[in-house]
Amino acid sequence: MQMLDRLPLGQDKAVAIVRLGSHYYFIGIAASQITLLAEIPEDDIDAEGYESSPFPGAEGYLDFKKILKKYTDRHRKDE
Repeated sequence: MQMLDRLPLGQDKAVAIVRLGSHYYFIGIAASQITLLAEIPEDDIDAEGYESSPFPGAEGYLDFKKILKKYTDRHRKDE
C-alpha cells in the first residue's frame, strides 16, 4: 500500500489517495476509523502533469488537488 497524497481537513481528520496494487482509492481518515469513499479509475491518474510528491515512493504522481478535481468533474451529476 502506498499513500500518494493526503489533504488534512482538521485535527485528526484527512482525506487521502492511496494505491493498493494496481487499484487507487479515495479514503477518509479519522482518529478512530478509515472509510473508503471511492475507487479512482486508473485513467484518472495518468502521466500528464506528473509532479514530485512529499511521500517517499510516490514520486511522479499528480498532486491531490488535480486528482480530486479530475475525479469529481468526471462523476459530477448535471443538475
